[in-house]
Amino acid sequence: MPSYTDLSTQEIVKAVSEGNQKLFFELSSRHEGMIKDILNTVDITLSEKDDLYQEALIGLYKAAITFDPSRETAFSTYAYLCIKHSVYSALRAYFSKKNYPVRIGSSLDDLLTSPCPDLCTEPEKVFIEKENIRLIK
Repeated sequence: MPSYTDLSTQEIVKAVSEGNQKLFFELSSRHEGMIKDILNTVDITLSEKDDLYQEALIGLYKAAITFDPSRETAFSTYAYLCIKHSVYSALRAYFSKKNYPVRIGSSLDDLLTSPCPDLCTEPEKVFIEKENIRLIK
């Protein structure tokens, strides 16, 4: 793989926006620290961070495609905002009510052994749930 270290970020961004996919890997490696800094501000599990990392790369790619150098702003500033927006949009979608069953997913075994999966504290509900589980088994 050829070295692109002698290219400026502006040249790489221009090449990526023109369709050069190989240079996107160089761009993403140059902005790896920024992506990790953004992801470290979010308190989620490691597996979800992998998904958010992909969203961050999508945000970086969108930044490269839509960057306008005539606006006299640094690409890193623009990329930071695009990456952050992409990550937060993914988080909003993940934490939306329609994805609630996916987030709380439990195995059937866990549900059968736990008397009250919603952490209910009322004794009569716990008793009823235990009785229901006994009848299912």
